[in-house]
Amino acid sequence: MMDLLNIYNHLDIFVLILLRISGFVFVSPLIGRKEVPSITKIGVSIYLTYILIIADKPNMQFLPEGIGQYIVICVLETLKGMLLGFLSTIFFSIFATAGQLMDTQIGFHMGGLLDPEYGTKIPLTGNLLNIIAFVIFLKLDGHLQLIYILSESYAANPIGTILVKINIASIFTNAFSLAYLFAVKIALPVILVILFSEVVLGIMIKFIPQMNIFVVGIPIKILAGVFTLFFIITPFVNILNDIFESMFKFTSQLF
Repeated sequence: MMDLLNIYNHLDIFVLILLRISGFVFVSPLIGRKEVPSITKIGVSIYLTYILIIADKPNMQFLPEGIGQYIVICVLETLKGMLLGFLSTIFFSIFATAGQLMDTQIGFHMGGLLDPEYGTKIPLTGNLLNIIAFVIFLKLDGHLQLIYILSESYAANPIGTILVKINIASIFTNAFSLAYLFAVKIALPVILVILFSEVVLGIMIKFIPQMNIFVVGIPIKILAGVFTLFFIITPFVNILNDIFESMFKFTSQLF
């Protein structure tokens, strides 16, 4: 579309390409987190824009005739990137949700770490699952797949066009429902083990009324929960492939 020598002469088109990529980068769960410096996000956005231009990926549906149309297209391109980033964020919220469900049963919900991204505490177990998921995601080159989907979005929805799909709301609804289902599946073993331990404790209290449920019950629930976590790490890593495949599927359907 244009080479390096013509970028300066076509700066308006360069900005339009940059806005969609910036919208995705700043909302993306990978590099869009608040603890990542803004200059890093801007640098990555400019670099990806440069790569896509060299690859001749983006194309214009029509050229804006005035400043008003140009501003409208700028807003549309930013929203397109943000929608793509937000959709991928939904699937990365699975791990915090699963950790919250686990910690509530184990008794860790009073603790947690402050997450600067959301300004709230995230569960300890959710933070552990999130770290494992990020490592596996990078190992599987999932970030490259997201960049590929972003580059292909210019072919499916060229610059200057609006999102004509009427099922965008259903895409986000189905993605959210599936993400919560994955979170429940991940947390279900811990929930069942804690439930079983509570039943056992209830039977023990029935036959030994003198036993202090708080002194005995809380350590038993913590031990049962942590013991179960060691055994669900391998199944958790296996289910990550399904989670990431679903994320790529929904992000591809967006455009």
